[in-house]
Amino acid sequence: MESFFPWVFQLHVAATWTMVGVIWLVQLVNYPLFAKFEESESFHAAHRVHMRGISYVVGPAMFVESATAAMLLFFDHPASTEFIIGAVLVALLWGSTAFVQVPQHNQLEERFERAVALRLIASNWFRTGVWSARGALLLWVGVRGVA
Repeated sequence: MESFFPWVFQLHVAATWTMVGVIWLVQLVNYPLFAKFEESESFHAAHRVHMRGISYVVGPAMFVESATAAMLLFFDHPASTEFIIGAVLVALLWGSTAFVQVPQHNQLEERFERAVALRLIASNWFRTGVWSARGALLLWVGVRGVA
């Protein structure tokens, strides 16, 4: 089983850092654009394009990140504590996505409200911070040379 560790860890790092890049792009570019719209077909068209396009990137990356986070918990490894922390952070990300950001997107899909767009931007800072922390945690594991 230990022979699987390197590829599981590398896949995990790749998925996490994909999400770090995506979340910063969404936080600094996509979501702020939402707040610039008014209720219009243009907003709804842009929102649909964002949701469809981002799903092709985020869905597989989040799935791979979650699956490999779970797999890392089964290795007897010097970074086991970091892997437990990382898995807890993944659970927080899924919870925030499911219970905060997805409902906000659903509200915006039904009817644009600037206040909802601004709440989406504000609430997404949590995910931006958590994914950044996950990326830093994995860098720490790598720098320590235990990966």
